[in-house]
Amino acid sequence: MKAMVLAAGLGLRLRPLTVYWAKPALPVLGRPIVDYTMNLVQQADIREVVVNLHHRPDSITSALEDASDRGLRVRLSEESEILGTAGGLKNAESFLRNETFVLINGDTLVDVDLSDLLRFHTTRGGEATMLLRPKPTGSDYTAFGLDQKSRIVSMGGELSSPLMFAGVWVLEPSVFERIRPGCIGGLEVELIPSLIKEKVVYGYEKDVAWFDIGTPGRYLDTCLKMARRGLFRDMWCVKPLEQGSAVLAGSSVTVARQARFQGESVLGSNCRVDAGAKIQKSVLWDGVVVGKGAMVRNSIIAEGVVLPPGSHTEDQVVIRAEGDLSRFRARERLAEYVVASIKH
Repeated sequence: MKAMVLAAGLGLRLRPLTVYWAKPALPVLGRPIVDYTMNLVQQADIREVVVNLHHRPDSITSALEDASDRGLRVRLSEESEILGTAGGLKNAESFLRNETFVLINGDTLVDVDLSDLLRFHTTRGGEATMLLRPKPTGSDYTAFGLDQKSRIVSMGGELSSPLMFAGVWVLEPSVFERIRPGCIGGLEVELIPSLIKEKVVYGYEKDVAWFDIGTPGRYLDTCLKMARRGLFRDMWCVKPLEQGSAVLAGSSVTVARQARFQGESVLGSNCRVDAGAKIQKSVLWDGVVVGKGAMVRNSIIAEGVVLPPGSHTEDQVVIRAEGDLSRFRARERLAEYVVASIKH
């Protein structure tokens, strides 16, 4: 069996983090998001994977460097222009067209047993199965409705017990006949309506742990919730700074004795936190320096950023600016850094 990971998206709502990194390459507890996806695939004994690329493909390929060491054979499907989820899938048809396959959104973190999902799909005999979970109250995710046989019978609108898509499919190769050659568009337009109309798509309903990393605020919340709840712990590349600590840190981290932490925080490798610094509910990537007496709260500090002594960073994303700065708003540029507000 094979799988496809959708990793070509622009991640516009996650800017400025996604100016230099593709969304699936962003680190969560020391691992790229796509690495968690590859682990999910591997646990289901799937060994062949195709990953589509467009935006910042180098960041994805770097994140996949150890895939072969884990027994995975990864093929890359590069898109010179972004094709959307349906177009990207159609573009990989030659690799997937001979057997049932799994399709996963590369920017989603989900804790599901793919083997159970595959068994469900096989017993239903449909053309497609979508992983569905309860839709959070007040959220704007598209709602799906099921009949008593677990067929998906509706998409969108108001439902009494709505479910939402959790980013994982099982598909038969016959779905390629439903997607137009040269298609540029999304599966929600190009595929799902026809599957529902012909009653050949099922919903595997499971209240799984699931995280949407669509905005900087959601990215920060995801990292801190995972740290607090211990989710995907076997995959982490960080560990408690000291016994019982809510602060997780990578290797070679230096923290002055007079530094203070409040609540959960995550520090990447080779970070330094100087005396008198205060860090609260924040995520620091590799190589960050927090100067003497500096304060960091509810913020994301990207790789290699140096926060000067006495500085105050709250509800912000800070990254090092490189190359052409025209991609950033003028108000975001501050010397060699880009600083943007996080909306919670």
